[in-house]
Amino acid sequence: MSEVSTTSSSDSPNAKKRKGILKQSSSFDRQGAGNRKSAKFDELNVLQTYHPPDKDYGHMKVEEPKTPYNYVDNSDIDQLDAELLAEKLKVAAAAESESSEEEVEPETEEQRAKRLEFEKRRKLHYNEFQAVKMARKLLEEELAELEEEDTTDKSTKKSTTDSQQMDVDKEDKN
Repeated sequence: MSEVSTTSSSDSPNAKKRKGILKQSSSFDRQGAGNRKSAKFDELNVLQTYHPPDKDYGHMKVEEPKTPYNYVDNSDIDQLDAELLAEKLKVAAAAESESSEEEVEPETEEQRAKRLEFEKRRKLHYNEFQAVKMARKLLEEELAELEEEDTTDKSTKKSTTDSQQMDVDKEDKN
Protein backbone atom coordinates (compact mmCIF):
# COMPACT_ATOMS: atom_id res chain seq x y z
CA MET A 1 0.00 0.00 0.00
CA SER A 2 2.83 2.30 0.59
CA GLU A 3 3.78 1.98 -3.05
CA VAL A 4 0.41 3.17 -4.21
CA SER A 5 0.47 6.22 -1.97
CA THR A 6 3.90 7.36 -3.22
CA THR A 7 2.96 6.98 -6.84
CA SER A 8 -0.35 8.67 -6.38
CA SER A 9 1.31 11.70 -4.73
CA SER A 10 3.68 12.18 -7.67
CA ASP A 11 0.85 11.87 -10.18
CA SER A 12 -1.33 14.45 -8.46
CA PRO A 13 -2.06 17.66 -10.37
CA ASN A 14 -0.76 19.83 -7.49
CA ALA A 15 2.78 18.49 -7.84
CA LYS A 16 4.38 20.35 -10.79
CA LYS A 17 7.45 19.02 -12.44
CA ARG A 18 10.16 21.65 -12.72
CA LYS A 19 12.40 21.90 -15.73
CA GLY A 20 16.06 22.32 -14.82
CA ILE A 21 18.62 24.38 -16.72
CA LEU A 22 20.95 21.43 -17.18
CA LYS A 23 20.85 19.62 -20.50
CA GLN A 24 19.44 16.18 -20.57
CA SER A 25 22.12 14.26 -22.36
CA SER A 26 22.59 10.66 -23.20
CA SER A 27 26.35 11.09 -22.64
CA PHE A 28 25.79 10.55 -18.93
CA ASP A 29 24.48 7.11 -19.67
CA ARG A 30 27.82 6.01 -21.13
CA GLN A 31 30.19 4.12 -18.90
CA GLY A 32 33.19 6.50 -19.25
CA ALA A 33 31.13 9.59 -18.51
CA GLY A 34 29.92 8.25 -15.18
CA ASN A 35 33.29 8.95 -13.53
CA ARG A 36 33.50 12.54 -14.80
CA LYS A 37 31.41 15.09 -12.92
CA SER A 38 30.93 18.11 -15.12
CA ALA A 39 27.85 20.18 -15.69
CA LYS A 40 26.44 20.80 -19.11
CA PHE A 41 24.26 23.88 -19.48
CA ASP A 42 21.46 24.48 -21.89
CA GLU A 43 22.53 28.00 -22.87
CA LEU A 44 19.39 28.82 -24.81
CA ASN A 45 17.32 27.97 -21.75
CA VAL A 46 19.59 30.13 -19.56
CA LEU A 47 19.23 33.05 -21.97
CA GLN A 48 15.47 32.72 -22.09
CA THR A 49 15.17 32.37 -18.33
CA TYR A 50 17.58 35.00 -17.06
CA HIS A 51 17.86 37.38 -20.01
CA PRO A 52 14.40 38.29 -21.22
CA PRO A 53 14.44 40.25 -24.49
CA ASP A 54 12.57 43.26 -23.06
CA LYS A 55 15.00 43.80 -20.18
CA ASP A 56 18.12 45.94 -20.43
CA TYR A 57 20.88 45.70 -17.89
CA GLY A 58 21.85 49.22 -16.95
CA HIS A 59 22.00 50.48 -20.51
CA MET A 60 20.05 53.64 -20.60
CA LYS A 61 19.10 55.62 -23.64
CA VAL A 62 18.82 59.31 -22.87
CA GLU A 63 16.72 61.40 -25.18
CA GLU A 64 18.43 64.77 -25.33
CA PRO A 65 17.31 67.80 -27.27
CA LYS A 66 19.46 68.98 -30.13
CA THR A 67 22.12 71.58 -29.44
CA PRO A 68 20.77 75.03 -30.20
CA TYR A 69 22.40 76.36 -33.33
CA ASN A 70 21.24 79.06 -35.67
CA TYR A 71 21.37 77.61 -39.11
CA VAL A 72 21.86 80.21 -41.81
CA ASP A 73 19.55 80.11 -44.76
CA ASN A 74 20.96 81.02 -48.14
CA SER A 75 18.22 83.62 -48.51
CA ASP A 76 19.43 85.48 -45.39
CA ILE A 77 22.98 86.00 -46.68
CA ASP A 78 23.60 89.51 -48.00
CA GLN A 79 25.89 89.93 -50.93
CA LEU A 80 29.20 91.53 -49.94
CA ASP A 81 30.16 94.64 -51.87
CA ALA A 82 33.93 95.18 -51.75
CA GLU A 83 33.78 98.88 -52.61
CA LEU A 84 31.18 99.59 -49.94
CA LEU A 85 33.20 97.68 -47.37
CA ALA A 86 36.42 99.57 -48.23
CA GLU A 87 34.58 102.89 -47.90
CA LYS A 88 33.16 101.93 -44.49
CA LEU A 89 36.64 100.93 -43.28
CA LYS A 90 38.10 104.30 -44.36
CA VAL A 91 35.32 106.19 -42.58
CA ALA A 92 35.81 104.13 -39.40
CA ALA A 93 39.61 104.66 -39.43
CA ALA A 94 39.20 108.41 -39.89
CA ALA A 95 36.66 108.62 -37.07
CA GLU A 96 38.95 106.63 -34.78
CA SER A 97 41.96 108.87 -35.41
CA GLU A 98 39.88 112.00 -34.77
CA SER A 99 38.51 110.61 -31.50
CA SER A 100 41.99 109.60 -30.28
CA GLU A 101 43.31 113.13 -30.94
CA GLU A 102 40.49 114.65 -28.94
CA GLU A 103 41.03 112.35 -25.94
CA VAL A 104 44.69 113.36 -25.40
CA GLU A 105 44.93 116.00 -22.69
CA PRO A 106 47.98 118.20 -22.27
CA GLU A 107 50.13 117.18 -19.31
CA THR A 108 51.02 119.52 -16.51
CA GLU A 109 54.62 119.82 -15.40
CA GLU A 110 53.86 117.75 -12.31
CA GLN A 111 52.28 114.91 -14.35
CA ARG A 112 55.16 114.98 -16.82
CA ALA A 113 57.75 114.76 -14.02
CA LYS A 114 55.81 111.91 -12.42
CA ARG A 115 55.62 110.02 -15.73
CA LEU A 116 59.33 110.48 -16.42
CA GLU A 117 60.23 109.32 -12.89
CA PHE A 118 58.05 106.25 -13.36
CA GLU A 119 59.66 105.42 -16.71
CA LYS A 120 63.13 105.84 -15.18
CA ARG A 121 62.35 103.50 -12.28
CA ARG A 122 60.74 100.94 -14.60
CA LYS A 123 63.82 101.01 -16.81
CA LEU A 124 66.08 100.44 -13.79
CA HIS A 125 63.87 97.64 -12.53
CA TYR A 126 63.63 95.74 -15.81
CA ASN A 127 67.30 95.80 -16.86
CA GLU A 128 67.87 92.17 -15.94
CA PHE A 129 70.26 91.69 -18.84
CA GLN A 130 72.59 94.36 -17.43
CA ALA A 131 72.30 92.87 -13.93
CA VAL A 132 73.31 89.40 -15.17
CA LYS A 133 76.15 90.89 -17.18
CA MET A 134 77.41 92.77 -14.11
CA ALA A 135 77.14 89.65 -11.92
CA ARG A 136 79.20 87.60 -14.40
CA LYS A 137 81.83 90.34 -14.53
CA LEU A 138 82.08 90.43 -10.72
CA LEU A 139 82.39 86.64 -10.55
CA GLU A 140 85.18 86.64 -13.13
CA GLU A 141 87.04 89.37 -11.22
CA GLU A 142 86.68 87.46 -7.97
CA LEU A 143 87.94 84.23 -9.54
CA ALA A 144 90.90 86.09 -11.05
CA GLU A 145 91.80 87.52 -7.63
CA LEU A 146 91.60 84.06 -6.05
CA GLU A 147 93.85 82.62 -8.74
CA GLU A 148 96.37 85.43 -8.19
CA GLU A 149 96.39 84.75 -4.46
CA ASP A 150 96.92 81.04 -5.10
CA THR A 151 99.82 81.66 -7.47
CA THR A 152 101.45 84.17 -5.10
CA ASP A 153 101.00 81.79 -2.16
CA LYS A 154 102.56 78.96 -4.14
CA SER A 155 105.47 81.10 -5.29
CA THR A 156 105.99 82.37 -1.74
CA LYS A 157 105.97 78.83 -0.39
CA LYS A 158 108.31 77.74 -3.13
CA SER A 159 110.70 80.62 -2.47
CA THR A 160 110.61 79.96 1.28
CA THR A 161 111.20 76.28 0.68
CA ASP A 162 114.08 77.10 -1.68
CA SER A 163 115.60 79.53 0.81
CA GLN A 164 115.27 76.99 3.62
CA GLN A 165 116.97 74.41 1.42
CA MET A 166 119.82 76.83 0.72
CA ASP A 167 120.21 77.52 4.42
CA VAL A 168 120.39 73.80 5.12
CA ASP A 169 122.98 73.38 2.36
CA LYS A 170 125.11 76.23 3.75
CA GLU A 171 125.03 74.75 7.22
CA ASP A 172 126.07 71.39 5.84
CA LYS A 173 129.06 72.96 4.12
CA ASN A 174 130.20 74.69 7.29
